[in-house]
Amino acid sequence: MNLQSHFEPHILKCRTGDWEHAKRVVSWIKELAGNREDLNLLVIAGYIHDIGWSGLVPQGRKLSRDELLKFQPRADKQTNTLVKSVLSGFSLTQSEINKILRLIKATETYEATQEDEMILVDADNLSKTSPEHVKEKYVKSDWLSICDLYEEKLPQRIKTEKGKKLFLVKLAELRKKLEKELEL
Repeated sequence: MNLQSHFEPHILKCRTGDWEHAKRVVSWIKELAGNREDLNLLVIAGYIHDIGWSGLVPQGRKLSRDELLKFQPRADKQTNTLVKSVLSGFSLTQSEINKILRLIKATETYEATQEDEMILVDADNLSKTSPEHVKEKYVKSDWLSICDLYEEKLPQRIKTEKGKKLFLVKLAELRKKLEKELEL
C-alpha cells in the first residue's frame, strides 16, 4: 500500500497546508533517520502527526497565531482516536501502533527523549522553517508573529546533531524571506 496515497485524503481534512507540511516532514525524516530499521513507522508518524486538526478549521482558512494556540489543545485531544482509526486498515502490531502514537505524542509535547522521537520532532520543526509552511497556513498579517513564536519556542526543541546544525540557519532564512516578501 502506498503510504502517501493512503494518508493524503485524511490529512486534507485538516488545516490548509497540513498535507504539504506532512510531505516536508517525511522528507526531513528520511534525511535525519538514514537507514533505520523503523524508518517506515517514522514515515507513517510523519504523515499523520497533525491528524488531530481534522475538522477543527474550515478548509481554505488560514490561521492567526492566536487561533493556532487556541485550537492546538483540541487537536491534540482528538489525535489518538483518529490515528487508531486511520491505521486500522494496516497490518500493524499493537506494539507498532503504540510506537506511532508515542512518536506523535512527542510532536505535541516537544518532550523527545528517545532517538526516534527526536528525529520526528526535529523533522516537524525543520519543516516549519519553510517559507511555504508559513504562507500556506497562516494569515499574512501574522507571518512575522509566527516567526517570533518559532524563534522563542522551537530552538530548544531541536535534539539531533544534524537538526541543531541546520535549524538556526533555516530559521534565520525563513525570517529574511518573509520580511522581504512583506516589503513587496
